[in-house]
Amino acid sequence: MHRHPFGVGIFAGVTSEAKVYVNNTATGFQTTFAGLPVVRIDMTPPVITLLGEASVSHQVGTPYTDAGATASDSVDGSVSVTTSGEVNVNTSGTYTLTYNASDAAGNAATPVTRTVVVSDRAAPVITLLGEASVSHQAGTPYTDAGATASDSVDGSVSVTTSGEVNVNTSGTYTLTYNASDAAGNAATPVTRTVVVSDRAAPVITLLGEASVSHQVGTPYTDAGATATDSVDGSVSVTTSGEVDEDTSGTYTLTYNASDAAGNAATPVTRTVVVSDRVAPVITLSGEASVSHQVGTPYTDAGATATDSVDGNVSVTTSGEVDVNTSGTYTLTYNASDAAGNAATPVTRTVVVSDRAAPGDHAVG
Repeated sequence: MHRHPFGVGIFAGVTSEAKVYVNNTATGFQTTFAGLPVVRIDMTPPVITLLGEASVSHQVGTPYTDAGATASDSVDGSVSVTTSGEVNVNTSGTYTLTYNASDAAGNAATPVTRTVVVSDRAAPVITLLGEASVSHQAGTPYTDAGATASDSVDGSVSVTTSGEVNVNTSGTYTLTYNASDAAGNAATPVTRTVVVSDRAAPVITLLGEASVSHQVGTPYTDAGATATDSVDGSVSVTTSGEVDEDTSGTYTLTYNASDAAGNAATPVTRTVVVSDRVAPVITLSGEASVSHQVGTPYTDAGATATDSVDGNVSVTTSGEVDVNTSGTYTLTYNASDAAGNAATPVTRTVVVSDRAAPGDHAVG
């Protein structure tokens, strides 16, 4: 015969209306015990299970959504869980959430807790101002565009720049931008590449005028040109084209220059117009002032004209001398060359007068 550990002696003298109450999980009990009815009651509390980790790190300033917990009861199955405590997401600190549950019989579960550590764990974000790769002209000042950094807690934070750019030496340089917030979270560094090179061509400057008129038949000496480069300073200039000084026409001289980096200057030109621009020169034959005896024939000595291109050119004479009338007469000499250049006119004065002694006059 099965005997319960409690023994039956303890129930001696108990009336028939009495009942035996046992935990519904107890074993070894039938419907009666020691002649008394057995009533099973729920004496087992629910068990709470956390959803998620028991310790959570949370970024300050961002919404917190708790993972919660579940509770299971051997009799009631799933039972509701209540949460006490709060998390202030705007203030760094350690917060505790406590989860409780009870079943329908009033059995309270062992409380379970979660620790939520609110802190600034997010690093700032650096944003470049300008391009990540920059080409820069050697020999000229470099001003960096910089960068900004924004933090979810601190707002705008300062940015430090490391590295340097040697503008006087061609090469590739790297600038690195860093930032940290008040909590010590370091941003992911951002870099900019600066390529220093000579990309600027020399500048050619003409010496003298861009358009020149030159006398045909005379030597032509070009004034030339100079070229200056921002890196190399003065660079040599080459001239192409020629001027045929003995043939009238329009000629073009072209000036070119390149620096040591191979940057070619914009060509500059000069126009040389070769033409006959010099007039002939008239030379009187004889005196510029002549005294002539009235009444006698006058023969003019004339004049000659010489041109630098055409040689001797013809001379025209205007004006007349009335040998029968005393007076002062002017003869004018003109000449032009084949190019139409007119010589400076030359004049001769002829004074007609009676210069003969009385005995020299003819008798009628």
